[in-house]
Amino acid sequence: MFNAIIERRPTAILKCSRAEDVAHGVTAARVCGLPISIKGGGHSVAGNAVCERGLMLDMSSMKRISADPERDMAVAEAGLTLGEFDAATSRYGLATTLGVGLHDRHRRPHSRGRNWMAERKARPGL
Repeated sequence: MFNAIIERRPTAILKCSRAEDVAHGVTAARVCGLPISIKGGGHSVAGNAVCERGLMLDMSSMKRISADPERDMAVAEAGLTLGEFDAATSRYGLATTLGVGLHDRHRRPHSRGRNWMAERKARPGL
């Protein structure tokens, strides 16, 4: 993982490439009584992507996204980083309502925060 301070070790890591892989992993963990952790496209400084003696579902290769500017909506898989998400949606004038950390909203002018989508819908000229 990205943080050498984290010393947890999962029993197994399932590299998921589609939703069915995730479903199978959740079922297997439930049957075996294993805790589950999720690794998406980014990283967790706190080490939340790694569980001790459980199943880590690594979704970092799941990067499909579809944007629908007519409905002000995007559907994205869990492996995308925020930068990849922004790159795919900003060309349509869409921005995230994911509630990224304050540090990110202040540093990146195109991440306009939680209410941007509602504001854009109410006032299309934004």
